[in-house]
Amino acid sequence: PLIPVASLTPTLGSGWGDRISIVHRPDRLDVERVFFVPREIQPTIRYRYALDGSETVNPVTTGRSGPPPRSTAAWDGSRLVITTRYPFENPADGRWLTHVVTQTLWLQPNAASPFEPSLVVETTRGGALGGPPSTSRTVYSKGYR
Repeated sequence: PLIPVASLTPTLGSGWGDRISIVHRPDRLDVERVFFVPREIQPTIRYRYALDGSETVNPVTTGRSGPPPRSTAAWDGSRLVITTRYPFENPADGRWLTHVVTQTLWLQPNAASPFEPSLVVETTRGGALGGPPSTSRTVYSKGYR
């Protein structure tokens, strides 16, 4: 599993949480995150992204939910860019709108032990309902057990 480098200031981070597991296959990227504690007997949340640019749907059932988010993933050089469109209901008039979140992933060299590269996930959230956009960066290092 990948574990983020410690941060004193909490942020929205990558959106995947502080402990994730990633499997990169030739045709897709699989991301698993632990959201629930074991005693809640809930499944691990899994995201699957096709790497050929086709759309993927990753429903997450955490209580009441609307339409599932839809994602596309494409390589930009050595960086993987995942664009996800999250539907949400406008509280003012009940219309369904879309909020766009872009996650850009890349490996950066690690200058300290264990000298393995770190995964950087830069996440940009578009401004919803006229709010300002925000960008955060989470750096994950390989966890050892």
